Amino acid sequence: MFIRLLSLGGCCFRRLLIVAAACALLHAQYTTASLGGLVTDPSNAVVPGAQVTVRNLDTGYTQTTTAGPEGQFQFSRLPVGNYELKLQQAGFSAYTRSGIRLTVDQMATQNVTLQVGQTSEQVTVQAQQEVISTRTATGGQLVEQRQIRQLPLQGRRPERLLYLAAGTVDLGRNNCQICGHGGVYPGQETAGVNGAGIARVNFQLDGTSHNDTYLNAGLPFPNPDAVQEFNLQS
Repeated sequence: MFIRLLSLGGCCFRRLLIVAAACALLHAQYTTASLGGLVTDPSNAVVPGAQVTVRNLDTGYTQTTTAGPEGQFQFSRLPVGNYELKLQQAGFSAYTRSGIRLTVDQMATQNVTLQVGQTSEQVTVQAQQEVISTRTATGGQLVEQRQIRQLPLQGRRPERLLYLAAGTVDLGRNNCQICGHGGVYPGQETAGVNGAGIARVNFQLDGTSHNDTYLNAGLPFPNPDAVQEFNLQS
């Protein structure tokens, strides 16, 4: 189970990654997102060699790649934010899609169908539609900044919102295995995820450990004014 959270630091975004899991090793845990897809023509034949560019509309950050021989493209690490996707290939109209929102550690898929025409022609799609994730079986619960700022918070603790995720319960401290130990930080959570007990949660801040290793519990979250979003994944 993963909880990935973005925090706000100064004038730029910082990232808090919280990962909840059992004893299994976890791989490919990033505080960025990825975007991939397949380029086809109107007959569903793949279109190799298309130039694919993404641009972060919040910061202007861009990346460019070329679709492979089977029409596939992928941007493996993109800062979270709002993106515009552009494709160009000889013999086809240029394609632009805006309204792509990427969240922390999301593996998004956006397939594209190019229309036959001149590259000087333009096909533009403007839609605030959530992109799908077909490259992973991971399920998750995203808690956005709007929820963090508007939902009631017990003690201004954004970590309490992790219980919005299905299968996540607050086990409390009365019967937990960390009770009675000294040095417990205020704000440490005793969450049970998908039937697993407490002390099975691995917290990461900006991609690094954010754990009280003595108790195998997470350290307190940043205050809610510093949090952009987080994602609890299983």
